[in-house]
Amino acid sequence: RTKREKQAYFYILLTMLISQALVAYVDTVTPAGLISLVDYLKELPPVGSIVALPQVLVIYYFIQRNNLLHLDMSEMIYKIMNNIDDGIIVENNLSEIIYCNQGLLELTGYDHRDQLKGKRLEEIREFRKSQIGHDLLAEEYLTFTDKASLDRHIFLKRFNVEDRFGDIIGGIYTVKEVTDLINSIKELANAEKNLQKQVEERTAELQTEIETRKISEEKYRFIAYHDSMTKLLNRRSLFENAEEAMEGQRDKKHAFIFMDINFFKVINDKYGHSEGDRMLITTANRLKEVYDDKAFVARFGGDEFVVFIKDTSEDEVKAYIERMYRRFDEDYLIQGKPHKILLSHGCALYPLDGDNMDKLIKIADERMYEDKKNKKAAMDMVRDIREQARQ
Repeated sequence: RTKREKQAYFYILLTMLISQALVAYVDTVTPAGLISLVDYLKELPPVGSIVALPQVLVIYYFIQRNNLLHLDMSEMIYKIMNNIDDGIIVENNLSEIIYCNQGLLELTGYDHRDQLKGKRLEEIREFRKSQIGHDLLAEEYLTFTDKASLDRHIFLKRFNVEDRFGDIIGGIYTVKEVTDLINSIKELANAEKNLQKQVEERTAELQTEIETRKISEEKYRFIAYHDSMTKLLNRRSLFENAEEAMEGQRDKKHAFIFMDINFFKVINDKYGHSEGDRMLITTANRLKEVYDDKAFVARFGGDEFVVFIKDTSEDEVKAYIERMYRRFDEDYLIQGKPHKILLSHGCALYPLDGDNMDKLIKIADERMYEDKKNKKAAMDMVRDIREQARQ
């Protein structure tokens, strides 16, 4: 036996002798009346265990120190590393690979570790950095193409190897394949992108539908509240606007001006309905030019028109009427020949002439017919004078 083994056996034997002497001492002092010592020992673990403890420590120390079991620790470490599914890479201080386990070979598709020795990490299957940028995975990972031309993805983590002075002499990498995880996150990201696109498309469609519906509603509302030929307000719209204005401003003065076109039936019969319609449209356009935003201009029916002026005065109404007749003094061509669009009008003021809309319109209508009768009488008089002059 070697000298070191003999020393080990000597120390083991010496420890056993000391332990036995301790047991004999305890047996000797107990009958002498040192009961308190016995009671104290009873509070501790069994005496045999206390005696055996230094023996076990000494034996374990010398077995480990002298490797009496003849264990190859390096081989054990290699076997453990090769039984790990994840890849392991060991590199030196020059960042060159000096060892890799079987898991790395299976992951990267190499046949033998000699194919990787001396290479740098980035040279393995052309590792390239990738990043999804998704909430589930914001960190970087590496991607490489295997023998089957399929992309594989891995997480790489490095641990420095230091000597007893704290200097870095190399590193150990753990390599974990996360291809399924990365592909799942990519599919999720694509699904979210497609969903977002669908939401945006549907939102745009809904916006278009809303705008189309809004346009349709505005169109139908315009049709419901406007005269189809002249585009003026119709009777229903005039009444609603006038009632709303009068209800909100009972202490103000408001006016209704009722008017129609003189000799419209003659024009209509002589030149046809199309010429009559054109005259109605021209009349409507001229009225819109005369009356501003304070006034609501409506076609009441046939050749009759009504203007409601809110928050006004008698002087302002007279100014409107004068401006109206000046505008209609302009010639109107029928089949290339100049004519005049002759109007008659009647006016009623709130609250002087009445306190409700129906009464006011009735009074304005009656005054309009008086004006028409007077203008007709005046024209008949002029005609008689002209005929007498010819005679």
